[in-house]
Amino acid sequence: MPFRLPSSCISATRLASSRFSIYSLARRTLHLRAFFELVLKRFIENLLSMETLGFIRHLVDFGMVVLIWLVQLIIYPSFLVIRKELLVQWHESYVRLMARIVGPLMIIQLVVVSIQTLTNSTATRVIALILVLTCWASSFLLSIPCHKRIGDGDTGNANLELLVRSNWPRSILWTAVFVLGFM
Repeated sequence: MPFRLPSSCISATRLASSRFSIYSLARRTLHLRAFFELVLKRFIENLLSMETLGFIRHLVDFGMVVLIWLVQLIIYPSFLVIRKELLVQWHESYVRLMARIVGPLMIIQLVVVSIQTLTNSTATRVIALILVLTCWASSFLLSIPCHKRIGDGDTGNANLELLVRSNWPRSILWTAVFVLGFM
């Protein structure tokens, strides 16, 4: 019986033939690469279009408004009635999980409002950007230190009431950012 090459070797042999040369394969690869670069470029252009940015902004602003009012009216006041020894333990997971939700929303909101303001600066957009930056400042200067003190065991009413009081400006400012998004 004559010796026959396995089918995988035959395919390799065909690949090496002039019809399937390395040059031809490289040329096809370059065409595919150019195609995917074009698709990616169009995707990014569409993603960064003003209409898409406006839609993303409305979604994120709405998410922030709903979240901040839940925190202001339900979550933070509940800190005052939770048993102090349980609050520190529960608070650790609350902060970790809330950061996963709030962090990306805040970053996306800042990026979108900044892009909108830089590409088409209007008084409304400048005001919205100032309000978003003020919310960031309030978060880092007031709210996060209160949460850190709770994490360190300071569950006294003074710290918890400061957390509730200091969140009112953020609630109002994020609501204003949401309203300004429609102007």
